[in-house]
Amino acid sequence: MCRVLVVDDDPSVVALCVFALEFEGHQAVGFTDLPQALAAARREQFDVLVADVPTAGEAVLTAEGDAAALPMLLIAEDSFRLLQILTTAVRTDIYGLAKPFDIGEFVDEVQRLAHARAA
Repeated sequence: MCRVLVVDDDPSVVALCVFALEFEGHQAVGFTDLPQALAAARREQFDVLVADVPTAGEAVLTAEGDAAALPMLLIAEDSFRLLQILTTAVRTDIYGLAKPFDIGEFVDEVQRLAHARAA
């Protein structure tokens, strides 16, 4: 089991991600507001951050603190922008999925990131 922080401006995406992760036995906390998500990251311990690129991805990449240290799965509708971020990122624990994504692939990626962090 891992703890996942999910932030996306679309409540239906947050709800779907949280539901899928909890269905697989993980704990997930979702936010549509970046400042609230970052506050949660300071208060609680998470294993993985799932962030929508326009909502939070770029802000978290440049932030400092707990959220910035988490392995990240970036999700985005703009696959070109996502590719730009992924190819220029200096971190090796950032991955991406383009929307719409396969929910099974999403859960697999989150689990892979959590296991890599634990190792």
